[in-house]
Amino acid sequence: MSGINLSDAYEDYAIYLPSLQQGYAAYPMRDASNFKQSDIPKGLQLSDLNFLSTASNLWHCKYVLYSAGQFNNSLISTPDIVSTRSKDTVVIGDSGGFQIGTGKLPAIKSWVDYQNNPQAVYHKWMRERGIRDTILRWLDRYCDYAMTLDMPLWVLHDRKSKTSPFVNFSAEQLIELSVENLRYFADKRGAATGARAKYLNVLQDAGDGTGEAWYAAVKDFDFEGWAFGGETKSGLDPILKWIRILRDDKKLDKAVCTHSP
Repeated sequence: MSGINLSDAYEDYAIYLPSLQQGYAAYPMRDASNFKQSDIPKGLQLSDLNFLSTASNLWHCKYVLYSAGQFNNSLISTPDIVSTRSKDTVVIGDSGGFQIGTGKLPAIKSWVDYQNNPQAVYHKWMRERGIRDTILRWLDRYCDYAMTLDMPLWVLHDRKSKTSPFVNFSAEQLIELSVENLRYFADKRGAATGARAKYLNVLQDAGDGTGEAWYAAVKDFDFEGWAFGGETKSGLDPILKWIRILRDDKKLDKAVCTHSP
């Protein structure tokens, strides 16, 4: 039995990144005493669920997206397919902007109590450098490429998340906190781990001039590439618009570009 090798199929095409969940990532590494072999189809092993391995009899893809927002510390304490991966695989790290925006990041879950006081939440984020440090160390340690830590502008329009402490923020406040995160990443990347993940500066746009304000605030940080988030990736027209802006400003020399979740 031979698994499908999707890595070969990506040659000359844009690379699709499977989004990895923490529970699945650890499952193929479980001890044999914790599952019944009879629950697995004949001819397969639990290890075949590890699609980062070329030995998988199901499928292989050496590219994956994994989010630091699923963890509450900078170490993957339970071995999984990312922490045990081989050097020829490629992990793109999401910095956890979705978990932050929804208030699901473990470190900020209690902040929902302050959502009607955005200034208080603003100052809490500015003071809690440990959150940024934990995310940065995780990305440095486990990723080849990673998104910078953006405070997503979609919270300006998405009022469905009752758990978000940022739901009453202004665009200006979200941009200011994102710039603070960029400064921290630029100054501290690799310092604690000795690793050097390559970082993609995230662009965001929620309309009403927010994209232009965001770009003006983040464009001069020196990272290795760009990621398109929010309305910047909502169709071919906005993608081409922002690529042209990056080109005209000479921001694409040797840069990597991707879609941010």
